[in-house]
Amino acid sequence: HLLIIDLYLCHLEKAFEMLLVMQRREPDWPGYTERRNRLVFEEAKKRLRNDDLEAALAFFEELYELAPGYGGLQSGIGSTIEALVARSVANERLREARYYISRLRKTDPNHPTAKKLSAEFLSRAGGLLGQAQEARSEEKHDVALAETLQATKVWPSHPSLRSIFRATASRYQILSMGVYRFSGEKTPFFLP
Repeated sequence: HLLIIDLYLCHLEKAFEMLLVMQRREPDWPGYTERRNRLVFEEAKKRLRNDDLEAALAFFEELYELAPGYGGLQSGIGSTIEALVARSVANERLREARYYISRLRKTDPNHPTAKKLSAEFLSRAGGLLGQAQEARSEEKHDVALAETLQATKVWPSHPSLRSIFRATASRYQILSMGVYRFSGEKTPFFLP
């Protein structure tokens, strides 16, 4: 039965169906675990090739739970996360990029890709905070606050962020408020 599953590796859906039948009939069959892990890994690689990054990540995470030391798993999930983060940054969705980094750190806290991406975001936020301090020393408080606010979007857990934000926000305050209707706009009520 397991040889037939190996033959169906090019048709992963059929191989998964056969594997589920094997699991129900003979859960302790020798070689079942290795075949299951291989199928999950092959499905993740297929999704990665098809640019279905979220699905690929889900399969890689599942394999991390089943067999954390599986060959090629660390590089596969790392390249998937890098692609997801790059796409998020290109679309200026930094919160989403941080989410993917934290998801990898939760799966494998010592993963080299997680460390590299965290260091990149920390450095980027540090550069913005440096620009904010330069602007503050030049008495450009509006620019300093804008740079600091951008740093909060890049990496909110930067160790220097709180103190620099406090100093810049105390010199230049921004009031944000919602507007329900504009002046001069007609309303259905007889009172203004």
